[in-house]
Amino acid sequence: MLNLTKTSCGKSHERCDPDISGSENDALLRSRDRFLVQNFILVWLDSSMNEFDDDSNTINQLRQIVNTIDVFSDVDECIDVITEIEDEKVFMIVSGALGQTLVPLIHQMTQLHSIYVFCHDASKYEVVQYGWTKVKGYFSQIEPLCKLLKQDTKQCNHDSYSISIVPPDDYSNKNLNELPPLFMYSQLLKEILLDFDYDKHAKEEFVRLLRELYHGNTSQLKIIDRFEKDYEPHLAILWYTTEVFMYYILNRALRTMETNILIKMGFFIYDLHQQIEQLHVQQLKSRILRTVYRGQQMFNSDFEKLSNSKGGLLSFNNFLSTSTNPEVSNMFSSGTPVDPNMTAVRFIIEIDPHITSVPFASLGNLSNFEEENEILFSMHMVFRIVYVEPIENRLWRVGLKVANSNDDQDLRQLTERIQRETHGGTGWIRLGKLLMKMANFKKAEDVYQTQLKNTSMENQNEMLHLYLGLGRFKAGQGEYKQALEFYQKTLEIQRKSLSPNHSSLATTYNNIASVYGYMGEYSNALDFCQKTLEIQEKSLLPNHWSLAITYGNIGFIYLHMGEYLKALNFYQKSLEIEQLALPSNHPDLAITYNCIGGVHHSMGDYSKSLEFYRKALEANHKSLPPNHPDIAASYNNIAGAHFDMEQYSQALEFYHKALEIIQNALAPNHPSLAVVYENIGGIHLKMEEYSIALECFQKTLEIQTKSLSVNHPSLAVTYNNIGLLHYKRGDYSIALEFYQKTVSMWEKSLPTDHPNLAVTYNNIGHIYEKMGEYSKALNVYQKSLDIRQYSLPPNHPDLAVVYSSIGSIHLKMNNSQKALESYLKTLEIRQKFLPQNHLSLAITYNNIGHAYNNMGKYSTALDFHERALEIQQELLPPNHPDFAITYNNIGQIHDEMGEYSKALEFYQKTLEIQQKSVSPSDLNLASTYNNIGLVCYNMGECAKALEFYQETLEIRQRSLPPNHPGLASTYNCIGVVHLNKGDYLKALEFYQKTLEIIQQSYPPNHLSFGATYNNIGLIHYHMEDYSKALDFYEKALKIDQQSLAPNHPSLATTYKNIGLVYDSMRDYSNAFESQRKALEIRQNALHPDHPDLAQSYNNIGQIHDHMGEYSKAIPFYERAVVIGQHSLPENHPHLQLYEKCLAEVQKKL
Repeated sequence: MLNLTKTSCGKSHERCDPDISGSENDALLRSRDRFLVQNFILVWLDSSMNEFDDDSNTINQLRQIVNTIDVFSDVDECIDVITEIEDEKVFMIVSGALGQTLVPLIHQMTQLHSIYVFCHDASKYEVVQYGWTKVKGYFSQIEPLCKLLKQDTKQCNHDSYSISIVPPDDYSNKNLNELPPLFMYSQLLKEILLDFDYDKHAKEEFVRLLRELYHGNTSQLKIIDRFEKDYEPHLAILWYTTEVFMYYILNRALRTMETNILIKMGFFIYDLHQQIEQLHVQQLKSRILRTVYRGQQMFNSDFEKLSNSKGGLLSFNNFLSTSTNPEVSNMFSSGTPVDPNMTAVRFIIEIDPHITSVPFASLGNLSNFEEENEILFSMHMVFRIVYVEPIENRLWRVGLKVANSNDDQDLRQLTERIQRETHGGTGWIRLGKLLMKMANFKKAEDVYQTQLKNTSMENQNEMLHLYLGLGRFKAGQGEYKQALEFYQKTLEIQRKSLSPNHSSLATTYNNIASVYGYMGEYSNALDFCQKTLEIQEKSLLPNHWSLAITYGNIGFIYLHMGEYLKALNFYQKSLEIEQLALPSNHPDLAITYNCIGGVHHSMGDYSKSLEFYRKALEANHKSLPPNHPDIAASYNNIAGAHFDMEQYSQALEFYHKALEIIQNALAPNHPSLAVVYENIGGIHLKMEEYSIALECFQKTLEIQTKSLSVNHPSLAVTYNNIGLLHYKRGDYSIALEFYQKTVSMWEKSLPTDHPNLAVTYNNIGHIYEKMGEYSKALNVYQKSLDIRQYSLPPNHPDLAVVYSSIGSIHLKMNNSQKALESYLKTLEIRQKFLPQNHLSLAITYNNIGHAYNNMGKYSTALDFHERALEIQQELLPPNHPDFAITYNNIGQIHDEMGEYSKALEFYQKTLEIQQKSVSPSDLNLASTYNNIGLVCYNMGECAKALEFYQETLEIRQRSLPPNHPGLASTYNCIGVVHLNKGDYLKALEFYQKTLEIIQQSYPPNHLSFGATYNNIGLIHYHMEDYSKALDFYEKALKIDQQSLAPNHPSLATTYKNIGLVYDSMRDYSNAFESQRKALEIRQNALHPDHPDLAQSYNNIGQIHDHMGEYSKAIPFYERAVVIGQHSLPENHPHLQLYEKCLAEVQKKL
């Protein structure tokens, strides 16, 4: 209801309960938490009412009409509170001064029923009402205001009757009539309440409740005293029609299904029903009644449903007041309603006195309103809608007739099924079972715990039902250890009195198995399921409904063990039985549809999973209350399918629907709440909203640590997700810590080939990849692949993810051919289950382009990057960030080909998008500045290059910790520029900064050391300090030999550098040997036309040239030129160098 945390300091908002002791805020909280006894509240706004002691007489007069009165002196707070009201109507008293400004602001609020302007000089403010139809008048005296308020609240209460409408097109495929779930459950609730044996204590408890609800309301408390003293069962009708507390409380509780209130009123409902039933029998012989009338107003939306439902069914879910006099009904529907949101309806009802399913009676002198000729029906009368005819604008005539028993066959099937499921034990235990069905878990526990205290241990049958009910309650609340304790107590009683193969034992074994399943103890769960199955297969027919439950539980276990085909097999067995044994809208069918959808989901068939999830939701909507947790489960599952289909906005919409239900229906620490928070966090993680995602994951973890065992698999899921979040934020060490927690827990609780282990191995691989530990990354990626190949079908989308990860590692280890093979496997899988223009295919095309780029096949690489671009242009808006990625890739190809102007063009496109779509401190922006700097460097524009590198450095210094490897990369680039400018000391300074960072960030044999030692060696080489250069090159070689495969291209680079030093030292034999090793590695590792091979051939040619062996030099120069002509543009500086060397040596011959 209203949120008191918004109450401002001081006394701007006060509850009119002057007798409540304690502080002001305490009084407000206690009062606000109460059950509202009427369908409306009164709000009084007057800035001069800081204290209302002088107005106590006025308040008392008002409270004779409206029990709940909120008083405000602050306009904004008053509006806030009214805005939050959803389920009640608001009557408002406002001062003249405030009314002038307030009425235009609030007049259109649907919850606002009427406004009364009340002040000492009312005539001063009485002006023409410009369409303010809710303003009922201007008053300077309270008496006439109260008189009108009483009339208006009576109309409001009369219009608040709960009506259920079922249009013809909502009928089942057999064209049988169905009624909404709330009708079915409230009908059964009535049957249970009428089945109780009530004693004098029932009235005493209700009177205590009345005094609490009407605390401080002097006039009503006096009537309650009289009720306590005078009430007898034969006076039930008189007290109901008096329209004091009994009338208001009962009708509101029936409308809102406030079960706790209805239980306490059970004796009165029983008495009222019995008195109507007795009068019905007495009046049956003399009755010639055929038509009665009722007038009321309805919301336009409800009337629209009614007007579209001719031939359908309508039920009043409470005691229904009608009249034999049409003029009485016209009083409540006298014309077009003042409120434009309402429509007036005059019901003309044909009745058959001989239909006894719901009794009715003429009240005559038993009513407090004899002149109204009242006919009162007992609860839940069902009518057929015969006609709907207009009288005038928003005033209609609706014909109804009592529905006969054949009209609700489908409803009866479902209700009878629920009755069978709630059988056993006393009425209280049946009520507890019903409350569980309605997901009113706390109220169910109250019923069970109360009975537990009042039941002797000698009454074993009753104790059995209570333990069983409490076990189900605790399981439903996610308190699995306590549920297991109650089920074990149930089992102890049963084993004493039942044979080993009794079917009731099978039910208890099944319950225990379910709890073990939810606790993640799958082997124990499977053991108890097998015990269940052994008993059932001996004692039941093959299609018995109980077997369906057991098959479903076994399917659940196999699903969570990752054995999807076995799971699907058992769920299908369950479904086949349920379709034969249950009505089409039974909740258990919905559960099985959800489970089958879950299996397809886990197998990567998202469209198939969505089909079953929607079937489940449809069945749940037909058979369950709108806030039932099973409906939340369906929303959650549908959201999950949309999430995996990358439809994030739809996923978020369904997750929030699920969250809203679970927050209202379940305990604050229920595991289901944790699941939804986790899923919402997952979406925000995908959308890179990391702080929101982390908040959701922390809520998840908080709930799980309170409600689950320390090794429960769900905790591992959360650790995995938190690890992923830290990975995306670049906190690799923290991410690795959470991933290792995940693996440790899953290795204890899951089979070694479970898919979840594969997910985490893959995630750990990403961490090692980011940290440059490629061999470790490849090792865990291979573990992930082995598990998924065993547990998943050959074309499962998760396999594509692992192949892509393996391809990425091979690419970074310069195993371009192996990288390409992995990427092509990814492509093959994705092309089978994704549309041709799916964005995941664009990612794969980009990856394949990278592989071809590394192999020197630039034209092929360019082709794949352009394929990626075509998909993006078809699906994405022009400035989408994904375009920046592809433009960047194309720019890199042109850069490698020496087409620097084209490269610059695409890098500029990347930059334009990023400047519009990311923050100035975004690291992707830094990467683009870095790439532009590299092009400028390659074009010989060192000053511009340095400018862009400086931009890169500023962003990375703002966004990264001081020892982050990304900074080392930037220092390295700046060092290269200074080296090219001949400023060797400056270059050395930046290379030293690079070295300092990687020494803090990486292990001693990390490849970054090799690259940095190579660069420092290059400085000394240019400074002609060849011994130092050789020293650093040898350090680089040692690291490369420890960390890389023998034929890795990076080894060739180091051998090449060493060879250049020896060549400069005129140690031609060592120079030749080093260049020969470089060439041999490149021949084994690279494509025959790779530009690096041309470089090696040229370097060997130069050695022969320097040794005067010109004829030996020519073939190497020629080979360099041929490869360069195939792989490089004609104006590339490297190709021009090779051609120059060849021409000059030819002149020497």
